[in-house]
Amino acid sequence: MRIITIILIVLFAFVSIFFGVILARKALNAKETTPAIIIDTGTEETSVAATSSVQSTSESIAQETSAETTPETLSENIEKIEIYLDGNKEDGMFLGNADIGLPSSDAALIYGEEFANFGFDLKNQDKKFIFEPKTPHSLYIYLFIPAYGWEYIKKEFETPGSPSTTESIRMSVDSISDNETITLDRLKEVRVSGWAADTGVGENTGINKVEVFLDGPRNFGKLLGQAQYGLERTDVGNAYGNANYNLSGYSFNFDASSLEQGSSHKIYIYAYSPKGTHQYLTRNIIIEGQSKESNSIISADINTNQESIEIKGWAINKNFIEKGIPRSLDIEYAVKKIVFVSNKSGNEDIFSINLDGSELTQLTNAPGSDQYPSVSPDGKKIAYSATIGGTWQIVVMNWDGSGKQQITSGPYRHGFPTWSFD
Repeated sequence: MRIITIILIVLFAFVSIFFGVILARKALNAKETTPAIIIDTGTEETSVAATSSVQSTSESIAQETSAETTPETLSENIEKIEIYLDGNKEDGMFLGNADIGLPSSDAALIYGEEFANFGFDLKNQDKKFIFEPKTPHSLYIYLFIPAYGWEYIKKEFETPGSPSTTESIRMSVDSISDNETITLDRLKEVRVSGWAADTGVGENTGINKVEVFLDGPRNFGKLLGQAQYGLERTDVGNAYGNANYNLSGYSFNFDASSLEQGSSHKIYIYAYSPKGTHQYLTRNIIIEGQSKESNSIISADINTNQESIEIKGWAINKNFIEKGIPRSLDIEYAVKKIVFVSNKSGNEDIFSINLDGSELTQLTNAPGSDQYPSVSPDGKKIAYSATIGGTWQIVVMNWDGSGKQQITSGPYRHGFPTWSFD
């Protein structure tokens, strides 16, 4: 019995030691893996924190960027003028950026002295041209107003001199009348056709080529292409009594769908002889549709000779004409006063006072009532209603009460004067 008990105790001890070793190993493994878990957890926490920081930083940057790029009221001043010859920005010859903010007596004469510095000028010194005399050209004057974007006017002019064309070359354009409106359904295929013949040549038509240009003459406008020539025109042969002109017809089609609706364009058709002489005709066309309303008024004068061109004029934002030129917020006015009416003197007179209440000054002292003062935009004059001879009249005086001038004198009441923006 004692032996069995000893054996059981030994077995119990052995089992206890065995399971103790297993638990110790598990504990050791747990200790070995726990730091990895901590590291992983730390990494995840760091990653989350970093992500949060990045998001926070991104939001901060986005907010700052948004604050920086939030558009304030865009300027209505003309900030740039670009001029192109015989075509728009895509197809014309870029002449350069005009100088702006120049004196313009014409603008001042029309709209007042406040518009005296709305002139522009472009002297094209860099490029040299060989203008054919007595040839029509067009200028595209683009101006940029931040509040409205780019807009332009088209200004046509003619070079001086005697034409260099050959009078014996006769031609016509039958498919398009001058100033014809090209409807939207025809834009994809605008047809230019007619006839051309050199009546100084009897044995054939005397013409070997017909070319079509857009918005400018040859060497300046956009070459649309060469027309098919030699088409049957027996009516021409019959009219001139020469069967050799029976094949004097030409025809050309072009795609005008890229042209702006409501815009006007000039087509130039050139007929050339083998002798090197030429003749041309033009046709103005208008693209159907409503053109974009301009936000400005532009006037330009063009002076050219055989090699150079100068463009000068003035350009004004229409809004300035209607509402006045915005005053700069940086202006510091020398006179800072309040003008008002008081019967302090026993009669209704006009007084002025500083903003802090000092220097109360009586500006009028006539026997009648002086009322409804209105200060001019530049702060230099005051208009008001004065009772003169029993009737209200309008009087203008300097801001200090001097230089009074009665400007109405009719038998009817004149009152409540106000100043125009300029």
